[in-house]
Amino acid sequence: MDDQDDLCNIAHDYLCNLYTLNDGDHSPIIAIIPQCIYPQDNIALTAPFKEKESRQAIFSMHSNKSPGPDGLNPGFFQMFWPLIGAEIFKAYCMCFDANSFPLV
Repeated sequence: MDDQDDLCNIAHDYLCNLYTLNDGDHSPIIAIIPQCIYPQDNIALTAPFKEKESRQAIFSMHSNKSPGPDGLNPGFFQMFWPLIGAEIFKAYCMCFDANSFPLV
């Protein structure tokens, strides 16, 4: 029974360590990766979203494809954009500001 407990503890510790975020120093690795994005491109890529861009993204999707986790497809958002567009845009901004996507 002791051996089985020891084995379980070893497996548990291994998996906990395997799936734990390591906040080590990544600068040596990053330093050798060649720069692929020019500074002016980076400014454009990191600029805050504009409501017009979020509308363009929604309306560029096929209306009957890829429902989200809530079961709503792009057609729903396209149809009701005048009513919910501002709220959707605020949600986009909150997700990117927080660097996380809320679980549904």
